[in-house]
Amino acid sequence: MKGNILVSIIIPTYNRAGFLSETLDSILCQQYANLECIVIDDGSTDNTLSLLKEYSKKDARIKYYNRPDTMLKGANSCRNYGFTKSNGDCVNWFDDDDIMLSNFISDKVALFNTDTKLVITTGSFTDENLLNHKQINLYETDNIYQEYFFWKLKILTPSIFFSRAYLNTVKLFDERLATSHEFEFFTRIFCDLKKEDYIIKNINSFLYRGHKKSTTHKNQTYRFDYKEAESFVLSENLERAIYLNNKIVAQSAFRLLMNLYKKALENKHNKNIGYIINVIKEVNIKNKILIVSLLTLLKITYGFVNISFTKWNKMINKIPVK
Repeated sequence: MKGNILVSIIIPTYNRAGFLSETLDSILCQQYANLECIVIDDGSTDNTLSLLKEYSKKDARIKYYNRPDTMLKGANSCRNYGFTKSNGDCVNWFDDDDIMLSNFISDKVALFNTDTKLVITTGSFTDENLLNHKQINLYETDNIYQEYFFWKLKILTPSIFFSRAYLNTVKLFDERLATSHEFEFFTRIFCDLKKEDYIIKNINSFLYRGHKKSTTHKNQTYRFDYKEAESFVLSENLERAIYLNNKIVAQSAFRLLMNLYKKALENKHNKNIGYIINVIKEVNIKNKILIVSLLTLLKITYGFVNISFTKWNKMINKIPVK
């Protein structure tokens, strides 16, 4: 029966022809055969399209589409569009530079049952050349939201195998965000999950490639669009944690948001400065008047920019928000 489950692998891609060929080869080497691979091109200018034509001729399970011009450019739009083009009973988003081990799909299908919303397995971090493997260890928990928020559970894009029936009930990726795509999506869905909704197994099933062109590497510099996305996601989690009465996550989200405020002041990022002040004004937290007054004063004086983050964090941690 489980062999009849159609699995959709959805991959957004942009100018990654060299890595993409390795990714597609790893999909064609899967032990589990009943799959389709949907690749959505985000306007590549290299030889991605010719590569995809070649692979689709080689194996009809590989299908490719261009992101419609009516959709915002970016990986999130491609992921969402790919979902509309897919037919699988289960869905696994994947990245165009990562590698599936041959057991990637078969092990997840074996764990899946009709009541399961998510099956989560693990993999290994590697370098650009797929060397220097570092195992990503997962563990079972009844609080997946909190464990993921604090990055104790390192759940990545390839990790999660979704029931299509479940995905039909939730909003997918936020297409407006320049970064923090997975963190926004995963925290939003994890907070509503019960222990019986998901299965976590420490089964090694993919290689997660790190390289200089990756989003993780690019995010080391101050980018206004990235920091705006991060502020939005943290503000959502601050509000969410307060609603859930999760004091630990609420305090951490507040501290991280305040760190972004400090960075915004240092970089004269006025849009983020105003956004964060408005978030604090609107969210239901303790000491709201004190916090807003402090942030407004700092906005006027810029007098604290030379304070170290260690001292800043100590000061922020003395202000309970829940």
